[in-house]
Amino acid sequence: MITARFENASATSAMLRHLIASLKNKGGFFKVWGHRTSLMAKTSARSHSKGGRFWPSIANLTKVTSASDSGAVVQCLHFAGAQKEYGGTITAKNAKFLTIPIAPEAKGKRAGEFENTFVMGGIIFQGIEHGKKKDGGLKALFVLKKSVNQKAEPWWPKPEPVLAQGLMLAGEQLEREMNK
Repeated sequence: MITARFENASATSAMLRHLIASLKNKGGFFKVWGHRTSLMAKTSARSHSKGGRFWPSIANLTKVTSASDSGAVVQCLHFAGAQKEYGGTITAKNAKFLTIPIAPEAKGKRAGEFENTFVMGGIIFQGIEHGKKKDGGLKALFVLKKSVNQKAEPWWPKPEPVLAQGLMLAGEQLEREMNK
């Protein structure tokens, strides 16, 4: 899980702290700032997609989880959101091995979805039927691994654009409140 907290007391910019202190509707400001940051994160996550459902699911599980007069919280509730942001080791939890797809038809599927498979040398092959090689030959589908190291693929918004968004929104809201 990734969490971003927006609070007046911890605002890194003195100007932003001053603007927030001047606002009448702090709760509304934090709600909008959190929502805009959530949209930044969702847009970034979707930009990583290569057509599958994985990255859109990360985007869909990124949201403002609370907002009040004292701040807002934006979180990615997807199980792999932080893994993608920071990288790290992935290990098999409910099985002895991870099955890493190496054939295009294996991507997004489980090894159990294929018929006529066997394991040899840490690779799952398809192509044996009743002990005989099928006409099309053998096809490597998956590699079996105890663990893999995944490189970071940062997608969470950086602090600078989030702060810039907060400054802009606070200034706009203050102007609206003064013109009422």
